[in-house]
Amino acid sequence: MAERNRIGKLKEALRGMIVCMGYECVGVDASASASADLLRIYIDSTAGVGHSDCVAVSRTVTEYLDKCDEEGNAWFKGKYLVEVSSPGLERPLFTPEHYARFVGKLASVRLVNGRKLKGVIASCDEEGNVSLETAGTGGAMGELVRMRFDEIRRGNLLYIEEKGTGKRGRSSGIR
Repeated sequence: MAERNRIGKLKEALRGMIVCMGYECVGVDASASASADLLRIYIDSTAGVGHSDCVAVSRTVTEYLDKCDEEGNAWFKGKYLVEVSSPGLERPLFTPEHYARFVGKLASVRLVNGRKLKGVIASCDEEGNVSLETAGTGGAMGELVRMRFDEIRRGNLLYIEEKGTGKRGRSSGIR
C-alpha cells in the first residue's frame, strides 16, 4: 500500500508539472521490471502533440526526477526510463471523466477480476459508474454491463478502420 501511495503522489506531482507546461496530462503509468522501472506519460493538447512536445516533457520530468534523487528523495530505487507520447488512436482511459468524454465510442475494458469486455461506452455518471454496451453475436444486441470505476483495471478506446481508408485516412485500395 505504501508503494501505491508513493506512486500516486508522484503522478500528482507530474500531472501538475505537465499542466503548467500547457499540456493535458492524459495519464501516467508506472511499472517495474528486473532491469528498470518504466514511467509512461501520455500528454495531449488542443494543437496536437508532436515529437518536440514529448521531448520537452520528457526532459522536464527527467530533470525533476534526477533532482529528487540528488536530494535523497528518489522516486525509484534503481534505474528508470521515462517515455512520453500522445495517447494515440487507441487512447487509454484513466479517469471517469475520460469515460464520460467518450460516450458513444468503442472501448476495450479489463476488469480487476480479469474479465475482458469490448463495447460502446453507454454512460458514465457523477459517481464514476460506467456502462458498456457489449456486442452480441451475429449482429444481435449485446448486454449492458455496468461497473464501478474502481472495478476497472485498464481501459482504452478501440480504433475501427473505415472501409477503403488506412489509419491516416487515405484510401488504401489498389487503383
